[in-house]
Amino acid sequence: MKKIITLSAIFMCMAPYAANAGSLDVHGEIKVNGNTVIDAKGNYVGTLPSNGPTMITLSDYYNQDGLKKTFKQVQLASENQAADEGVRIDDYMTPGIIKYTYQWNINAENESCRSWVNEENHDSKGHYTIKGSCVSTTGAETPYTYADVTEKNAIDIPTAVQANGGSYLSNYEKTQKQYYGCQDFANPSEDTCQSDSSDSTFTEVVFPLNKTTYTVGDTTYDDCYIVQFNGNTGNGYWTGIHCKNVGLVSGWNSTYSIQLTKVEGTLQNSATASSSSLKMAPSIKQQTSK
Repeated sequence: MKKIITLSAIFMCMAPYAANAGSLDVHGEIKVNGNTVIDAKGNYVGTLPSNGPTMITLSDYYNQDGLKKTFKQVQLASENQAADEGVRIDDYMTPGIIKYTYQWNINAENESCRSWVNEENHDSKGHYTIKGSCVSTTGAETPYTYADVTEKNAIDIPTAVQANGGSYLSNYEKTQKQYYGCQDFANPSEDTCQSDSSDSTFTEVVFPLNKTTYTVGDTTYDDCYIVQFNGNTGNGYWTGIHCKNVGLVSGWNSTYSIQLTKVEGTLQNSATASSSSLKMAPSIKQQTSK
């Protein structure tokens, strides 16, 4: 079977997997410290605190600016997906640039494409470009896609959010033009590229659920929340664990998961998290052609 990369996979929001403090059965419910918090149908069934709701500043749990994070990633087998494990690196160390690197073990011996890199360049609020490249075993990068994206929030993200069972609505509009098959990705045009334009409105309901802890090596983060998203982004439910001052540490859905293994850099304590930090980073999911 030949491996291919689809444009929809490149920009698909991703979903990760279980923290050290909990367990995950992708065929059933999700448990934290032995207690079921999400049932097999994806419904939250955890117990709310008896002393009332807790208010948190959600952006504190998404701000990753200044950090470089390495994850173990797992792709479960399905009809169109090959099972695999690999490494993902999220690099937020350069202001205005977010770089995602993915390497799947199944392609480690593929000289033409050992890993993939997606680089977001944010040149203004709500506007950024994405360059996608394939990296060979020699380190040479071959561009495979380019996108120009403009986003705007239709609903302002609240400063304080009720945790432990609260929710809020996230609604944003996206205008995106994708280029692929280009001769020159530095200057994409209709003459040298295939292109696809789209205007979309995304609505997601965000649920900050149970508070938990997460351990990476010798470091334990004790201020973390399980956060679940559900909306019309095409990915259904996905669930992540976000820790204060480190952002995403683990996440999962029914087919894909990641788990933090290393943190580098120093968090930039900006007033608000970067726009992309408030949504799950994209994943590249391998598909087999038929």
